[in-house]
Amino acid sequence: MTTHTVACDRGPSDAIAASREGDTVRLIARQSGEFKLDVFLAPERAIEFARGILELAGDQVTAEVHALRVGDRVKITKYREWGASTFEGRTGRLLEIDSDSIPYRVQFDDSDDSTDWEWATEVRRIPDVTTTSPDPAESQRESFVARAKELLDGTTHGGSDVVRMAAFLAGE
Repeated sequence: MTTHTVACDRGPSDAIAASREGDTVRLIARQSGEFKLDVFLAPERAIEFARGILELAGDQVTAEVHALRVGDRVKITKYREWGASTFEGRTGRLLEIDSDSIPYRVQFDDSDDSTDWEWATEVRRIPDVTTTSPDPAESQRESFVARAKELLDGTTHGGSDVVRMAAFLAGE
């Protein structure tokens, strides 16, 4: 098991260690060499935390790569500074970024109503499933395999026969 440890600059016997434990990332804090704290994070939360540390440390490349932009697909992680809300966890498109304490205006995915949006304190970018398109070559291969199965239907054939027929149809 790989463990990443960093010693404190002010007290070398103070340290934080991170390791993978099952489906979580475990952070352990030690002070004067003694165990003080255990924190278990889901991988996506650990990634978010690590990115935050990189930004705090002045890693501009990381900050720019992960900077939110209008049009990004996001998940609301914090609705307001006070208390939780049913808006937390909802996903949508980032419509606007403002400079105040509630900077993110999010249009929700699960609504057809263009007025169904909300301002949020914190959001994180999530994969944009709507912009992914299949690889044309992969799609063409799939159609050759489907056609080969149709042509071989009713015959005694195996998987290798389907592959050979698909290759024939593709002109290979």
